[in-house]
Amino acid sequence: MEENVEIHAMVKGFVQGVGFRATARHYATKHGIKGTIRNLADGGVEIYAQGNKHTLDKFFQHLLESFGDYVEIIDKQPISPKQYDDFHILR
Repeated sequence: MEENVEIHAMVKGFVQGVGFRATARHYATKHGIKGTIRNLADGGVEIYAQGNKHTLDKFFQHLLESFGDYVEIIDKQPISPKQYDDFHILR
């Protein structure tokens, strides 16, 4: 069994008001990824995503495939895993 890792990602581009967070939550829930996603005041989106490396790679690839015209960059950094019970959209 692969060890869980956590990624902190900052997504820049036109990613608010296009269904980005809802799509991310749907895909995360479907594949057992836990964490949070929220809009930022600068128009970007912040994601904390936890799962195995392969699943997280697929998660971010799916977001790029679905929103490639809107995403300028996804800056991802590994961090120490925290406890999450689900994948939540924060307000």
